[in-house]
Amino acid sequence: MDAQEKYEYWLDIAQYDLDILFEDLRSFYLNGRYADFKQKLSVSTDEATAKDYLNQTKEVFAWLLTQKP
Repeated sequence: MDAQEKYEYWLDIAQYDLDILFEDLRSFYLNGRYADFKQKLSVSTDEATAKDYLNQTKEVFAWLLTQKP
């Protein structure tokens, strides 16, 4: 595997990880908008998971800020 292939490989993994993160965050957004889902959401998410989502979101947001012109 040459350098370009390695780069593309890791880029694919990073994109996959971001896709999973955004899919999970989207479910929180939708659940937060609809009152009947709020209770289910609060039961299904523990503090450690919530902190993990928050940290990942902060990392992505910091990276996005470096990409703006």
